[in-house]
Amino acid sequence: MNGDIVGWMMSKHNVFCFPVIQYYTNVGFNFQQEPFEYLAKEYIELYHSNKSGNCKLHLYSENVLTNIRDMGIIQSILSASEISNLRSQMNEFNINIYFNEILGLSNIYGKSKIDIGLDYMKRMNISSALLIGDSIHDYDVATALGADCVLIPNGHQSRETLLTSGAIILDDISCIIPYINNFAV
Repeated sequence: MNGDIVGWMMSKHNVFCFPVIQYYTNVGFNFQQEPFEYLAKEYIELYHSNKSGNCKLHLYSENVLTNIRDMGIIQSILSASEISNLRSQMNEFNINIYFNEILGLSNIYGKSKIDIGLDYMKRMNISSALLIGDSIHDYDVATALGADCVLIPNGHQSRETLLTSGAIILDDISCIIPYINNFAV
């Protein structure tokens, strides 16, 4: 795999899905020729060799995180990323200070985060939650958790793809605070 392929795959918002192995299959990878485990490891190595050099927080993210914290709302991250990678990224952007708990996978294969979310909800005795995500999988996770969900189309999947889920779609992260204020009324 090379950087051109990584760039091409990352631009395919209309076919991205979970589990990630299905995404690779959708874009034409043959796992008879190269096992998924090798591909996943190579992708993670390439991704981390660049650190977060080409990644930035969405505009207004820190403002939104601060406002939610100031509203007294508990914030947690539930990610399909491997937990140590996730913590490292959060530390790079210094956003870990906003979150009560950081939940991620124990491996790099990006399957599903439903079980982790269910365990967290049960362990913390959470009866209602709002999951903010960027993929149909996030909507599926919210449904499995019994949580409300809003999706933002400037992440893993395109607006067109997200619209097929039936979830509420917000334009960008700056719409979260008005949504929460209306949601709480």
